[in-house]
Amino acid sequence: MSDTRYKIEEADNGFALVAELGLFGNPPREIARVPYSITQEAESGIDAASHTSEELKVLRKQKALSLARYVTSLFIENDPSIEHLLKIRNRVEKLVTASIAELRKENGVNCGTKAGA
Repeated sequence: MSDTRYKIEEADNGFALVAELGLFGNPPREIARVPYSITQEAESGIDAASHTSEELKVLRKQKALSLARYVTSLFIENDPSIEHLLKIRNRVEKLVTASIAELRKENGVNCGTKAGA
């Protein structure tokens, strides 16, 4: 029997969402880490506190669809420019923020301690 747990840690000028796999009777081991900014931490916390799980799921899906449409149209219709790359990065960060908010809500995750502390 195994399960994945999530936690948020302070990390290198921002935060990280950490996934740990805990096998029954063994200490958990880190399996993934997603770094993100202080702004994303604040936004994901506010969203998780002020929206229902279903609303957060819809928000995440909207952000993913918006990103997919933008990237598809950009690379089919135009040659990418630095401005386009910055817009893509911004949309990816919005999707990450929405996903973190959803995971926070579903798993009761709040900000923990500094990594290595």
